[in-house]
Amino acid sequence: MEAREEAIKDTATSKERQTTMELENQLNQITLEDEDDEPLEVEDSDVDVLLMEAVRRLGLIGRLLAEKEPNMKSMKIALSKAWKLKKGFQITELGDMLFAFQFLDMDDRNKVCYEDPWHYENSLIVFKASTTIQKPKPEDLHMINLWIRVEGLPAEMRTQKMAEKIASRFEGLDWFDNGAGTMWDDYMRLRVYMSINNPLKKKIKLNNSGQLVEYPIKYEKLPMFCYSCGRIGHPKLRCKV
Repeated sequence: MEAREEAIKDTATSKERQTTMELENQLNQITLEDEDDEPLEVEDSDVDVLLMEAVRRLGLIGRLLAEKEPNMKSMKIALSKAWKLKKGFQITELGDMLFAFQFLDMDDRNKVCYEDPWHYENSLIVFKASTTIQKPKPEDLHMINLWIRVEGLPAEMRTQKMAEKIASRFEGLDWFDNGAGTMWDDYMRLRVYMSINNPLKKKIKLNNSGQLVEYPIKYEKLPMFCYSCGRIGHPKLRCKV
């Protein structure tokens, strides 16, 4: 009797296994097609416009050019002391040495942008305006603003047009300080866009009616840079160029 019951159980188990295998084979042969062929339309009512506007107007993305992750509390304290803002800010860590900065006041945000470059523990922070809530790629953040002085440039050549020409050798002109010094000073001061992927320039060559003249460039608030490749953001010991 017991032997017969065991035989029945074995037969039932065998049939269950066979049925399971048949179902798996049938599923593997099925080609599933997407039911939703038409894309969903995104309408204005689907988007939080106020949130996007707040991020765009009051947000910045920062990239810290450091080898190790910073202490968030220490970094916020250090930047708060350096920036001296009216209403403060918040930092959110995004990973890959990227950070979202949200300011409470437009003037505070503009102050940080205008007084760029900034650094934390000798490591440069590259800022970029927030245009979306999506996380950017680290390599997308490579532009900074720097004040430079073109030494020895004659007073009659310190014009907006000349500033634009000189800035074209960088990544463009941000601001021309036409009120810097007097006509008897020997420099022109301008703020240029610069990519940290390019080496620093030491001089500007001008062709003035066939006469080639070289004018040295001096940088204000120059961050850490490499004495080997001439690029901003790392010391010579960490140079990979």
